[in-house]
Amino acid sequence: SLALKNKFDGVLLDYETSAFGFDSTTKNILSFYELFAKKTHASNLKFYVSLYGDTYFQSRPYDVKAIGEVSDKVIIMAYDFSKSSGNPGPGFPLTGRIKYGYDFQKMVEDYQKDVNNEKLVVALGYFGYDWRVDSKDIAIAPGIPLTTSEITKEFVTKCDLKDCSLTRDPNTKEPTVTYIDGSGERHVLWFEDEMSINKKKQLLKSKGIVETGAWAYSYY
Repeated sequence: SLALKNKFDGVLLDYETSAFGFDSTTKNILSFYELFAKKTHASNLKFYVSLYGDTYFQSRPYDVKAIGEVSDKVIIMAYDFSKSSGNPGPGFPLTGRIKYGYDFQKMVEDYQKDVNNEKLVVALGYFGYDWRVDSKDIAIAPGIPLTTSEITKEFVTKCDLKDCSLTRDPNTKEPTVTYIDGSGERHVLWFEDEMSINKKKQLLKSKGIVETGAWAYSYY
């Protein structure tokens, strides 16, 4: 009713849960999606959904194929693979399945098995995390989220911090910054920017996926 009143074209359901993927849970969640889609379509509105990029990797409780069938678009949240609460790593590695256990290429292949390209939209994240780490680059505190614009201003355009260094993976162009703060603690910062995101867009184009979106953390 709110969408109709405000003359929107549709509704996006972003239902995120950390529940285990038991059959009963997956079926209950699917029933919710089906009901939501039915009610939305009955009002002549589009029904979009967003799903985790690591849905298959983490065995999350979503029947992607069935959800795709009742949805007009499936937006893949292709970011936050390396969690703030974990160890430093790329936002969503383009490649590196052996090293990271999963990667962007495999994610695309997984979704394409269950959802038509015409329905797929891949959302890419313009942000990163700054982790305090030990001598072996193991996180000793949760990563602090920063926007790509903040990171560019503080660490890329100019960085006055001790041992501040920017490196890029030669193939994926994913950038990493390392530095030592005023207290003498080492930091590792992974993020996405235009160069790394363009590499992901090139892969999507080669796979026949033409629609992308952006998650820009805390931009105003």
